[in-house]
Amino acid sequence: MDVFNFYWYYLESLFYGFPFIIRVTVILVTALLLMYLFFLIRIFYIAYRQKKMVKRKEKIRLKYEDKIKDIIYQKNNLSVSQTRNILGIDHNKLRRWEKEYITHILLDIIEDEHGVKYT
Repeated sequence: MDVFNFYWYYLESLFYGFPFIIRVTVILVTALLLMYLFFLIRIFYIAYRQKKMVKRKEKIRLKYEDKIKDIIYQKNNLSVSQTRNILGIDHNKLRRWEKEYITHILLDIIEDEHGVKYT
């Protein structure tokens, strides 16, 4: 611990020995570098989340799109339990994002058929 304190005080005294404008410049450059690193990490995180979202949406689309089309184009009316059985889902076990993507698939199918935009 004494070695750490020694070097800390050495750097502190060396830093205070510089002119005021150099001290301000060093502080500003350090702050800007930290902000740059923070924003760079944030950009990579946002790109990761968007890529993950696209993969999820495609996975849900492949899994449910044909089943939803079959339900929509049936001539007879189905009950809620029959619809759940055809889709093979349990409403309580679906995550929020899965419900959202299933809704988007349904709206996309209706939009493709009728040309009405719902979003």
